[in-house]
Amino acid sequence: MFHRGTANDIDTGAGNDLITVGSRMSANQFSTGPGHDRFVNWDYVFARNTVDLGTGNDYAEFDSHEAGGNTVYGRAGDDEISSYGGHGGDRVEGGPGDDYLSISAWSTTTVLGGTGNDEIEILFGDGGEGNHFDAGPGADLITLLGNGGGVVLAASGNDEVEYFAGDASHRLAFDGGTNRDVITVHPDPSGGEPNVTCTRFEVRTGC
Repeated sequence: MFHRGTANDIDTGAGNDLITVGSRMSANQFSTGPGHDRFVNWDYVFARNTVDLGTGNDYAEFDSHEAGGNTVYGRAGDDEISSYGGHGGDRVEGGPGDDYLSISAWSTTTVLGGTGNDEIEILFGDGGEGNHFDAGPGADLITLLGNGGGVVLAASGNDEVEYFAGDASHRLAFDGGTNRDVITVHPDPSGGEPNVTCTRFEVRTGC
């Protein structure tokens, strides 16, 4: 277990590793190497760290409510990456493989699915602009919930996008890319039209 560290370079090498990280970790470099690894962060203050999960079917969970500016690389393999809380500026890349990415997005959050049939879930925090979500090539499922602004790219493949909208204070621009894509936008239950644009979707509901 790692706790209260700054600017460290931590490499666990090849094998099926378990890495547990507590609070007050910043500007560290974690590399788990090849293998089916588990990386778990809990508690507060996990910021500006880089986590490279390496190749393999990896699992990573980040549960820090004073986090931001972190970068996570899934690399090749069927990865599961979940991130809760945060203060924006995070970047998550699933890499090649059929990945599951569940991310809390604030402002300037980037999520890249990479190649493969990915499932991406985005839960917006306090809204915010400058978010960028790209599912990458493959038959992907993208679900978004809440109020946030930015760009959502389905890219190539027969993709399905579903958005449960919040209020209209932030705009989301959806681009279906190539192939047969489907989008469904559900309006804010409190009323009002969703603030969205939808281009290059063969089937559209609500936009």
